[in-house]
Amino acid sequence: MRENPIDRILQVSRRLDDLEIKTANDVKEYISLVTELIYDQKMIGKVYDYYADDADVVLQSRINLKGPDEVSYDIMQFCTAFPDLRAEVRNIIVQQDEKGFKAFRRVNFSGTNTGTSIYGPPTGKSLGDECLCMSYMKLREVDGSWKISQEITNNSERQIRQTLTAE
Repeated sequence: MRENPIDRILQVSRRLDDLEIKTANDVKEYISLVTELIYDQKMIGKVYDYYADDADVVLQSRINLKGPDEVSYDIMQFCTAFPDLRAEVRNIIVQQDEKGFKAFRRVNFSGTNTGTSIYGPPTGKSLGDECLCMSYMKLREVDGSWKISQEITNNSERQIRQTLTAE
């Protein structure tokens, strides 16, 4: 029997609420759960809970996003183009430093372009199995909560663009 999506959202949200970040393994779980909640469960508004107000996110195109508003808008555009999007976290490497944690995340995205994108109407094309996203993140404690304060992301931009266009 397939799990009810609302039950999964509640389960992941509760785990994130209860998670005390003290070790590298805690950070791995945090990043994995945040990725699932935002991308797989389409809880894009949760960006405001897990990204610092002054978060700085640099995308592969050297586009610089500032704060949760811009980050959530970018994720919303991606998820709108791929309503069935799934983010499979393949690996997370964590290092602790004096200000918090640094993490390197490797994710494979899968999904089919059945939604409108910045390039136009849906193409029906699939991302396939090789749509890779590599991210470097910094986490720091803000008012008693752990937040992503910096992220540098490199996606399979060419593959995504080809999937979103009629080429």
